[in-house]
Amino acid sequence: AQLPVDLRFRDHNGKSVALGDVLAGEVPTIVTFNYSSCPQLCSLQLNALTATLAKAQWRVGKQFKIVTFVLDPHEAPERTQKTRAHYLERLPEGSIADGWTFLLADKPGEEAAIRRIADGLGFQYKYIQERAEYAHPAALMFLTPTGKLNQYAYGVDYAPTDFNFWIAKAGLAEPQTATGFLLRCFHWDSAAKDKSGVARSAMRYGAAGFVVLLLAALGIWTVLRRT
Repeated sequence: AQLPVDLRFRDHNGKSVALGDVLAGEVPTIVTFNYSSCPQLCSLQLNALTATLAKAQWRVGKQFKIVTFVLDPHEAPERTQKTRAHYLERLPEGSIADGWTFLLADKPGEEAAIRRIADGLGFQYKYIQERAEYAHPAALMFLTPTGKLNQYAYGVDYAPTDFNFWIAKAGLAEPQTATGFLLRCFHWDSAAKDKSGVARSAMRYGAAGFVVLLLAALGIWTVLRRT
């Protein structure tokens, strides 16, 4: 897939930018999809990414870039700045902070551009209105210097040696197969699917069955003793 580089977004500073300008250069780009109010999976993924960056051979801003698309079209740049700063603090020495860009909807509430990028990369997500959260997978997507999708890396566990290899292959534009296990953020609606009554009944029947078996065993043992 070739990303539409003419799409416009706001960066973490609130400045309107074209995607092509962000991707421009001679180094590959890692793409992630996250948002600041994500209850768990986003932080797991980005924590794992920064932990890998600390052990990897390559440095963000030098041999590769990172672009994080913010899934929530209503997220304010001020919130995004805080999230970005949190992870920039974890980058190893030699990294260049400007090499990691967070991109938000060009206009608050308009997710069309974000959705178009996600669809183009095969990244499927869904907004759960009842919880005001997004159900989405954890994946790194590696782009060639020209902005073409080169590889998926699923999950939240990235070995530094693999990471170096993925960067190198993306830089050379040598397509690779997907790797890792697909980890998706699922949501349980306890109000709509309350199984507590079934669980309580199962526990009651199970306890009753255990008592019956115990009494039967004692009866057999008593008979055997008398004989």
